Amino acid sequence: MTATTYTDTPATRSTPAENFYYPQLEDIVAAARRLETVVSYTPLLHSQNLSDQYGANIFLKREDQQVVRSYKIRGAYNKILSLSEEQQRQGIVCASAGNHAQGLPMPAPCWA
Repeated sequence: MTATTYTDTPATRSTPAENFYYPQLEDIVAAARRLETVVSYTPLLHSQNLSDQYGANIFLKREDQQVVRSYKIRGAYNKILSLSEEQQRQGIVCASAGNHAQGLPMPAPCWA
């Protein structure tokens, strides 16, 4: 295992491309299947104000319509299901007081 050093700010961060995860279409489809029983369908709504302001067609994904009022449940739940059974048995810690912390426990009964 090799350590990679990063600069402090995202704008100036230089990381080797091999350290990034680039999901493939099959990864996205698999994640969608894992999430279909946990998250709700949320619509894309066109924002005329933002579209006018930026000279583009701007759409907003209404993740505030999720039960937990956040999109964070998608990533948290998908990550947990991607862990091995052994990793899941070791437990999960969420170091957040915001949306991530609210989204993580919601599907907990599904993990049993």
